[in-house]
Amino acid sequence: MNHNDDRDKHLIEQLNQLPKIEDKRSKEEIYQRISSAQHTKKSHKIFPVLGLVTAVAILFFMIAPSIMDRNQQEMSDKSVNDVKQFNQESKEESGLGLEGEEQDMAGQGNILEKQDSSTVNSSLVVNETESSDQLVYAAVAEKQMQYIIPLTFIVPDSSVNEAYNQLDQLIATTNQDNDIYLFRDIKYQFDEENNQVSLNLPNGFSLGNGTATTGMFQRMLAVMFQPYQIERVKFTGNLDNVDFGEMGRVKEMSIKETKTFSYKLYDQAAQKRLIQVPNEEHETIVDAINKLKTSEESYHVERTIPKDMQFSIHSNDQSLRLEFRNDSSLTNNEEGITMIESILMTAKSYGYVEVQFENASIERVGEYDLTKPIPVPVAANPIKK
Repeated sequence: MNHNDDRDKHLIEQLNQLPKIEDKRSKEEIYQRISSAQHTKKSHKIFPVLGLVTAVAILFFMIAPSIMDRNQQEMSDKSVNDVKQFNQESKEESGLGLEGEEQDMAGQGNILEKQDSSTVNSSLVVNETESSDQLVYAAVAEKQMQYIIPLTFIVPDSSVNEAYNQLDQLIATTNQDNDIYLFRDIKYQFDEENNQVSLNLPNGFSLGNGTATTGMFQRMLAVMFQPYQIERVKFTGNLDNVDFGEMGRVKEMSIKETKTFSYKLYDQAAQKRLIQVPNEEHETIVDAINKLKTSEESYHVERTIPKDMQFSIHSNDQSLRLEFRNDSSLTNNEEGITMIESILMTAKSYGYVEVQFENASIERVGEYDLTKPIPVPVAANPIKK
């Protein structure tokens, strides 16, 4: 017999020694008591559970709004931070950085001003100036030395002598490497009472050989000084060491340039500009404006009027009237502005003071009200300093 059998026998002996307990209740009575006890026990369990559920529900409805508000705030903050991060990354990529962000925030109130500025910048002419502005009329040639590109620097608070003696620096700011500029290191002295200007030429000044350069030089003098009613140019300096090319030895020169021009578009640079295409003496204003429909691709000179645009031109003393045909459609965009301005500048070179556009398909192109006569511009290709 093993150890487990001894233990079992011992337990049986102990159970036999317990006192006898008799229950004299009937089976029905015992069943009823057990059923009653179970019902009571279940009730005691249900009520605490219901109370707990109710308390949790009340607590949830009390704190849920604040939790939702906090979550929404966190989401909103995250969105704002994401936008700021995107803007910052964009500005860093464009080289603005933190300083650019401050400037961007400060500049939001100037959006309309910037839009107005972009509209002005699309213009290729000077229509009006401030009383304190000094105009410097300059001239450069395109790289093939065929046509002149007039430039108009607007210099505030300067005398005419001060302004013109900054011309080298002003030309340098245009960053047009292909432009041919013939007046480097020249000093200017105006004598407006006598309608003349003195040019002090640097030692070794030379126009080189060939009639093209000397002819261009003479035409440039007219572009630069005729607006000030200058009639004569005097040359000073060490003239023994100056080479005027085909002109020979020259001490002074009269300006009697009476050329007329068709102002077309020159588009061989970062900035579009109007360029002077000279007309022959026999060519009328009608011829000159019709020439604005043709391009000269070899010189990068573009037309300013669509080829199929039809109109008639009538002259009345100093006023020019251009009447569009019914099927001619104008556009209020950069091309439309350039067309109007090229016509105005061409009319100016023929001595007209205003142009009336009639039967136009729209009433306004840029700043120009086509329902009224438009005065010709002051000058072409403005550069404000």
